[in-house]
This record gives sequence, C-alpha cells and structure tokens, in this order.
Amino acid sequence: MARDAERGTLTVTGAGVIDNGIGIDANGATKTSAAVTLSGVISGNNLTKTGSGTLTLSGANTYTGSTTVSAGTLLLTGSLGNGAVSVASGATLGGTGTIGRQRDRRRGATLAPGVAGSKTASARCSSAAT
Repeated sequence: MARDAERGTLTVTGAGVIDNGIGIDANGATKTSAAVTLSGVISGNNLTKTGSGTLTLSGANTYTGSTTVSAGTLLLTGSLGNGAVSVASGATLGGTGTIGRQRDRRRGATLAPGVAGSKTASARCSSAAT
C-alpha cells in the first residue's frame, strides 16, 4: 500500500482488508489492482475509484463529496452520504449497501445491485448518453 502525497492517491496492489478510518482531501483517489476492503469510516471530500481491481466499502462513510467509479469495480456493503455517484463506461458499481443520492451511469457502465447469485435486486439510476 502506498500513498502519493502530492496527488492524494491511495494505491493498493495486494488483496486485503484495511480497518482504519481514512480521511480524504478534495481530490482523493483510491487505485486498486486487487480485491481490497476499506472497512473503516471514510471522511472528507470526494472519492474516485481507479484501477482494474475491486474496492469494497463496508463502513458507514461520512465523506461529503462525490463518488466516482472511473475503472474497475466499487462494491458497497456499507453506506455513502448524499454526494453524487458517477460510474464511467466499463466500470461497475454494485453491492448491498445504501447510496444516499442519485447515480449517474454512463453508457457501457454496469450497475449491479444486490448479492451475486441473488434473484432479487432493485435500483433506480439516471443514464447519460455520453
């Protein structure tokens, strides 16, 4: 795990669980190339998920800015606040958690609510044709 001090990026290359709370600045990013779970509360501003891996957020997160899934998969088993949530083309947002605000899903993005293998799920989202 490394943190790029200039850019505010947390880079995780090995699978695992991080139990500590994390504070993010205005341009915080999390880059994963493996399956990583952040179970502590994330506070601060915006969160951007990059990298091909899967990031699971399982805490009751309190950050107030937006959540952007630029690449890979963001699974939510905890909760997000009221910031906007955006999912880029080729990226995935899924899980059983709670999102407090409307989602913006780009053409080619995947919205996968619920648990893998479950027969029931529900979601509402807006879709932008870009």
